[in-house]
Amino acid sequence: MLGASTVVFVITQVTSDPAALLTPVNAPRDEYLRIRAELGLDEPFLIQFVDFLRRIFTFDLGESFWQHRPVGAIILERLPFTLTLAGLTMLVTGLAAIVIGFVAGFRPGSRLDRALAALTFVGVSVPSFWVGLSLIAIVAVQLQALPTSGSGDASHLVLPVLTLALRPIGRVSQVMRSAMQEELGKGYVLAAQAKGIRPSSIVIRHMFRNASIPVVTMYGLEAAEVFAGATVVVETVFAYPGVGYLLKQAIDRGDWPIIQAVVVYATVVVVLANLLVDLLYTWLDPRLGRAGRQTAPLR
Repeated sequence: MLGASTVVFVITQVTSDPAALLTPVNAPRDEYLRIRAELGLDEPFLIQFVDFLRRIFTFDLGESFWQHRPVGAIILERLPFTLTLAGLTMLVTGLAAIVIGFVAGFRPGSRLDRALAALTFVGVSVPSFWVGLSLIAIVAVQLQALPTSGSGDASHLVLPVLTLALRPIGRVSQVMRSAMQEELGKGYVLAAQAKGIRPSSIVIRHMFRNASIPVVTMYGLEAAEVFAGATVVVETVFAYPGVGYLLKQAIDRGDWPIIQAVVVYATVVVVLANLLVDLLYTWLDPRLGRAGRQTAPLR
């Protein structure tokens, strides 16, 4: 978190000058210097950096140059939109990965299995902005079935969720499919089949849990990406008022405090996602927890 905060602070300092953006075009230089002083940009670089870190650790994200309001309040207004969009996206991703994994477990190599594999490959390969624009052109404009942009009722979420979910569905489903097919050839599956256990019971009670370790890893990485930053493109395409669209607007206006705060938020999400994945490992495979508690080798 400290590293990410340092990088974004240096980049925003080097690449933009908010005082120049806020100064009227024909204003004298004294007006520009006054605005710099009000924003604290006339202080030495090191002092600005120390003040930036102090504000982060005291949960004071500063005031927006653009909206002249506390950054924390602005993000809290936009955060529910992003959490809703990202949460629905990962829900759809999890359900799709389970379906494809079960198809691979029951009928590996079938036509349906091959068709799903091809669809997941397309989902990984196609850029999300192209998918979003295509859905707008076909579903919203030509068919007039759903809204083109904005927020409101559930209909405004359908196209953004489909656009955002396509890539994580492809990646998680590919891992799920490969893990289930790998488990299919192991000895415990053959033994269960020889005992006459129903295939559905073998897949649900044994194969699914053993195959879930790599799936949880990929799902956690995709969830971190979706919640932390993947929504920027989709929210921009659909003008959806979430944190991602807020970041794009802040970049256009050189609003340092909002940019820095959003990066800190994204870093926290990534750290928490990785922590949650590590905790899930020991629940899915208790042997990992027992291995960590061993303090000395046997003699």
